[in-house]
Amino acid sequence: MSEELNLNLELRTIQKKRVRQLRSAGILPASVYGKGFEPIAVQVGEKDFLPVHKRSHGNHVIKAQIDGRAMPVLIHEVQFEKTTGKILHIDFMNIEQEERVMVEVPLAIGGKAPVEANGKGRLSQETLSLQFKCPAAGIPDHIDIDVSGLTTKGQTVHARDLKLPEGVTLAHKTEEDAVLVTVKSVHAAAEIETPQA
Repeated sequence: MSEELNLNLELRTIQKKRVRQLRSAGILPASVYGKGFEPIAVQVGEKDFLPVHKRSHGNHVIKAQIDGRAMPVLIHEVQFEKTTGKILHIDFMNIEQEERVMVEVPLAIGGKAPVEANGKGRLSQETLSLQFKCPAAGIPDHIDIDVSGLTTKGQTVHARDLKLPEGVTLAHKTEEDAVLVTVKSVHAAAEIETPQA
């Protein structure tokens, strides 16, 4: 389950070109979208948002406070300035706890593969994250890739092999064949890790 994150959002009256003044003062313009209401223009302190953004990975429900109203949201999109990398605008999406949402969830290799234990191969993780559909109240922090069946070079684990938590499904059927982990020779893996100068 995702950890609880909190963020205070203030209603924003400054619009369009004048939002540059906000950014200069360390305040980020943002909008909150959701079903049944018009988008809400808000703003948030950059120092408040950055640690939440870093911890959320885009798949954590954030308990936002907007003008005294509690509202669970996800970070839907963050727009960056191309040359400086600074944040220009944030889109939050209001969600209901029972609602199914589509989120990108990190993948992690779970345990040690027999092929590594016997020294006959090394694992190469080919896919770091995938999009999943799941209840908003049950978004996983990550999903483990079971590598216990990898015993020889050339074997792979695909997205269809994942053991998903209850209520969690792949967002796109086309990704079922995505390769998540490949067993490579020890020599090849070593060359990748320590390339020649």
